[in-house]
Amino acid sequence: SAGVRLAREAVEDSPVYVAGSVGPLGVPLGDEITEPEARELFAQHIGCLIDNGVDLIILETFTDPRELALALAVARGINTSFPVAALAVFDEQGQARGGLTPEDTVKLLEPLSPSMAGINCRLGADAVVPLLVRMRAVTDLPLGVMPNSGTPRVVEDRDIYLSTPEFMAEYARRAIQSAGVRMVGGCCGTTP
Repeated sequence: SAGVRLAREAVEDSPVYVAGSVGPLGVPLGDEITEPEARELFAQHIGCLIDNGVDLIILETFTDPRELALALAVARGINTSFPVAALAVFDEQGQARGGLTPEDTVKLLEPLSPSMAGINCRLGADAVVPLLVRMRAVTDLPLGVMPNSGTPRVVEDRDIYLSTPEFMAEYARRAIQSAGVRMVGGCCGTTP
């Protein structure tokens, strides 16, 4: 509640959107948490964000597309028309948890009517473009991307991202041109 209030105050009289971020629960479904427990936690989080005035929800950094689909189903249960972007994480081989591909993920999400599907985190901007092209080949949903600023190097126990704004901009252009991406942002290692 306080985060939404502060964000609203920060953008007062500005033509910007305030998004509410919802991430994974941090434990595999079925191991330490049941699906009903997960639904309740997502409902509390998403409901609070919507009730306090966000303009959209971004479900992000989900390594398990099934958990992402569960969070999306909860959001749709709260409000069927509220804007919700659903962004998954893939590894260097283009797979999410359980071996699901970008194509599998989009097919899993489509029946739940996300406002947007896409990719964020783990991979750099150059690595996500081919995965977005694969998504585009199987869906007409709007696509979004929020990649990391390249692959980090560990320096004195810290992740250091060496990409430049120009690198990110070039791959943002490529994502827009080759996959028709409608939302571009950044994740780890990015700054304004």
